[in-house]
Amino acid sequence: MEENNYLVQLIEQYGLGWSWWTGVNDIRTESHYVYADGTPLLFINWRQYPHEPSDADHEDCAMTTKDLFWNDVRCSNTLNFICEYDN
Repeated sequence: MEENNYLVQLIEQYGLGWSWWTGVNDIRTESHYVYADGTPLLFINWRQYPHEPSDADHEDCAMTTKDLFWNDVRCSNTLNFICEYDN
């Protein structure tokens, strides 16, 4: 939650828009979401209405929405992203 709140602050502060890749997907195993590097999720923020993840039309990747909840979408969509790195 702390990381999610930090990203919310960055997005609002710099006017970065609202559609962002989260790095979360279920490409390998349907309904088993992990980060792009295979790390299991310790935090989830799926939109509750309508129910997400819905997997409608082969939606295997997660993005943020304007209210900063997650929504599953097709991985071929073109969206912004934020990278995390270690110094």
